[in-house]
Amino acid sequence: MHRRPSRENSHHGRDAQSYYGLKIFAHQHDWISREIDWINALPNLHFVYLSRRDLLGQAVSWARAIQTGQYRSIQPANQPAVFDAELIRRQLDVLVRERARWEMFYARTGIEPLRLEYELVVANPQDAVRKVADMMGLQLQPNQDFSKVVIQKQRDSINLEWAHRFKLEQGNPNVLDIV
Repeated sequence: MHRRPSRENSHHGRDAQSYYGLKIFAHQHDWISREIDWINALPNLHFVYLSRRDLLGQAVSWARAIQTGQYRSIQPANQPAVFDAELIRRQLDVLVRERARWEMFYARTGIEPLRLEYELVVANPQDAVRKVADMMGLQLQPNQDFSKVVIQKQRDSINLEWAHRFKLEQGNPNVLDIV
């Protein structure tokens, strides 16, 4: 998250009330950071680190999205998905590496992000909005309308079935994965 500096300090002519957020994955950070010096280009930059406890569930969701082309609940699926343990394993590997890269980044830079867990955000999105507002130094209105803060889960019984099947087929506890 970022709050732009005042008009006098801004190269873009925005006032001090201009706020925006950006969701990026580590590989997207790589692409963008080749072109932009984040810290200098975006003064007062704040980070929110959104993680998920259920990494296998996230890998299953991602594998389904890759197969169907449906990355958001508002998008139509282009084709049906089929269980693919190797695809799920690859996505799980990517997720673990992404998490490790962000943790390394925060440790190396000393940046302390606001840490949110997906499961808690889904359970109480209003609390997440309040935490981000607090981090940004924003005062929410007492009668704030949170009706537009809605998260639609795409997870369904297929996700649960695939996660269960993946654990049965790939969950050998005598193997410690190399990432």
